[in-house]
Amino acid sequence: MKILISGANGFVGRHLVTALLERDHQVTALVRNPEGIAACEWAGQLRFIRCDLQTPPQALLDVCAEHDLLIHAAWGRLDDYRDTWHLEESLRIHIQFLKGLVEAGLKQITVLGTCLEYGLQEGALSEEAPCEPVLAYPRGKHALHQQLQKLQQTLDFRLQWLRLFYIYGPDQQEKSLFSQLQRAIDEGLSEFAMSPGDQIRDYIHVDDLAVMIAEIAENQGFDGTVNCSGGKPDSILNLVNQYIPHAGASITPATGQFDYPDYEPFRFWADTTRLEKLVKALPTQALFR
Repeated sequence: MKILISGANGFVGRHLVTALLERDHQVTALVRNPEGIAACEWAGQLRFIRCDLQTPPQALLDVCAEHDLLIHAAWGRLDDYRDTWHLEESLRIHIQFLKGLVEAGLKQITVLGTCLEYGLQEGALSEEAPCEPVLAYPRGKHALHQQLQKLQQTLDFRLQWLRLFYIYGPDQQEKSLFSQLQRAIDEGLSEFAMSPGDQIRDYIHVDDLAVMIAEIAENQGFDGTVNCSGGKPDSILNLVNQYIPHAGASITPATGQFDYPDYEPFRFWADTTRLEKLVKALPTQALFR
């Protein structure tokens, strides 16, 4: 397949490009600065189109009809989920960008959403659960989803909306749980200050997620929403205790040093019933590798 991808320079995007190339797809990356990812091992294996989402170049519009789909992994300011920019600016930019590509002939858009669209609901969350996001970032994502669904009433295209649960792996954000833990280990600290740790979360390794996204995108018979996760809920404390020996460290978790996040439910994970029908298998490899 001929696949466009935005956000190729992001955490998920870099691993996703690898997965797509390994599956023999022709990949065209939309990037602001191609030189910025020149060091990636796959840089010489794909085409680049220099692209700012606010002003997509004619070169991109000219090739939309020639490509089978766009995997839209781009979204900015992920270091601050509360920033109103997600609703006030980013939403407008992304809907205009995607609308322009569909009008230019693109027939499928596969968009990376977030589990935070479900808000503070607990338990095993299915795609049929109502979306009640509490932060600007997931509110922006949910609003984009709604506007794209509305756009389908007037323009003919498939829309795949992938709600990603928690992700672990190389190049993850500095504020993520395991990045902070690894930093504490690297600094030689004897203790890792954390929350009580009894919250339940659903993590997936980014390489497993990349394969999952690729497989769903290849399914041209699927139009709809699907949870993407490892399907193995566990407590934060258990995950920390599994990571420490993986890192060859002896640091001690110091629980109860921070409050529970106020924007996440205490225990939630993905209902993977729909996912299991779309992909060959849920991840079987260890989370930490």
